[in-house]
Amino acid sequence: MNHPPDPGQLPGQPGSGEHTRFGDRIAPWVFEGGDEPLVGRGTDLDRIGAFLGTAARTGGPLLLLGEPGVGKTALLAAAVSRAADHGMHVVATAGVEYRARLSYSGLGQLLEAAVENQPSIVLADALAVALGRKDGPAPAHDVVADAVLSVIRELSHHRPTLLAVDDVQWLDPASALVLSRVARLLAGTRAGLLCTSRPEAESFFDHGGLPVHDVAPLSDAASEDLLVRRYPALVLRVRRRLMAEAQGNPLALLELPVALSGSQQAAAEALPERLPLSRKLQTAFASRITGLPAATRYLLLLAALDGSGDLHVLRRAAAGRCSLKHLGPAERAQLIRVADPSVVRFRHSLTQAAVVELSTSDQGRSAHRELARAWEDVPERQAWHLAQAADAPEEHVAALLERAASVIARRGDGSAAVVALLRAADLTPAGPERARRLARAAYTGANLTGDLRDVPRLLDDARRTAPGPGSLAAAVAGSAYLLNGAGDIDTAHSLLSGAIALQPEPYDPEDTTLAEALHTLLMVCFFGGRPGLWSQFDATAAKYPAVPELLSTARSTFADPARTGPADLARLDAAIAELAHESDPLRIVRVAIAGAYVDRLGGCAEGLHRVVAGGRRGENITAAIDALFLLGNHA
Repeated sequence: MNHPPDPGQLPGQPGSGEHTRFGDRIAPWVFEGGDEPLVGRGTDLDRIGAFLGTAARTGGPLLLLGEPGVGKTALLAAAVSRAADHGMHVVATAGVEYRARLSYSGLGQLLEAAVENQPSIVLADALAVALGRKDGPAPAHDVVADAVLSVIRELSHHRPTLLAVDDVQWLDPASALVLSRVARLLAGTRAGLLCTSRPEAESFFDHGGLPVHDVAPLSDAASEDLLVRRYPALVLRVRRRLMAEAQGNPLALLELPVALSGSQQAAAEALPERLPLSRKLQTAFASRITGLPAATRYLLLLAALDGSGDLHVLRRAAAGRCSLKHLGPAERAQLIRVADPSVVRFRHSLTQAAVVELSTSDQGRSAHRELARAWEDVPERQAWHLAQAADAPEEHVAALLERAASVIARRGDGSAAVVALLRAADLTPAGPERARRLARAAYTGANLTGDLRDVPRLLDDARRTAPGPGSLAAAVAGSAYLLNGAGDIDTAHSLLSGAIALQPEPYDPEDTTLAEALHTLLMVCFFGGRPGLWSQFDATAAKYPAVPELLSTARSTFADPARTGPADLARLDAAIAELAHESDPLRIVRVAIAGAYVDRLGGCAEGLHRVVAGGRRGENITAAIDALFLLGNHA
């Protein structure tokens, strides 16, 4: 849309530059993009086309109602273009927030140009006074409305007329009151009033009882079509992330990629936890936030940073500063909804993002500290908020976050586990511990997400942080990269065997990194297909006081199924029986691998299907690929 005219200059005055001609039809406000095809809006355009046909014959109003950025203005532009092409007078304006205090400014924009180019139309005294053309006592709103209706009748007598008003919620009160009355009096005028507004927006334009068309978000298919048309270089997983964030909002679909770098669009660089908002998105979603009371904005910030929607958490975090009753203004503004007595949700994820972007870094850290206090009974949540509140390395918080990453990984969210480990590394003072956490992030990513591209960079960062012999975590990451990226069995075997040999004896059965190393070594030996590779594995396992049970079972049933004994099968059957309650995708897959050659995949099928379903949601891609392979073998 063009920029609005100067507040002190009405359209139609010399030098205003606000007239746009459609043949002999005048529009004092231009809606850009009316001739561009609108993706996924066939039903909406059909409804508007039917309205224009009815309006040209018998007159009437229609209100387009929808959330910010959903495409109301684009549909209004299409209506203006279609009406002009069919020979209608088109008179248009838009509500603008900063003009809302200028009485009758919206009405002036709407009528001045039309009157200026129709010499036969004489303004009634009441309307001339309202528009500032004549001095006199302020007229009543209903008198002004009757005068406006006379002008519209005169216009539509010559030719059918469309009055198009964007963002009626931002019209000045006087214009809004008059136009809402006029809307109810258009029958028989051959004039239509087409307006746009936001749901439940506070406004003096009363649309109660008026015909309404709800402009819904785009479907998934239309959203993807729009992204592919505008940003054909976006890779699939980035496109899916943008679609999830946009929730069918066309403005978000078009603007979210703008703030991403080329490497992020190509998925060569990971997307941030919260996608940055372009200026247009900030403007669209921030307007209803900035006017809220300070206590309400603080509660919204807590809710946005927490993400759980748990009102009990918000109450604990806000204790001593404000109460939950201060959510009222946000609920009335349709920014949030209380799903039940204990859960609050943002109506759109971009409103949540805008709340965070409108806060300062100090406000964000302070809110995270309060949320950490509120989550003291859930260590992984507390660790994450403490990490976000920290502004300098802090080993205690880094250790808490690393433990949280282990819990998150076992629940199947590999991407979140990697993010947690990387943040833990950031909070670790330079040295071997930081290098170890970077390497662990690398192998967690390789094993769970299937994304090998970051492995070399993370391992290189780890080596620069702590030069010298590589850690076991680095060896696991490096071998996964060699095995899955280059298929280099021998180098992967040598790297892992050497790193494992450096570990102090006897081996600790609770050492998860060592267990990961041995599970990886087991697969390296299997894919190598040479008996000699197993000697190093067996020698390593012998250094355990008690070999981890699944590792011992898999060595028998998977590596040498012909020699599997009853005790091995009993242990395997017990592990399979536990899969119904297992959430760790790696363990599900490893149990199924142990049963692959001893006719036990049937008992693992339900768990494997759950892993595949997670993969289709973008979770744990590596495990999902393995699960599909195993299910294919079972079939």
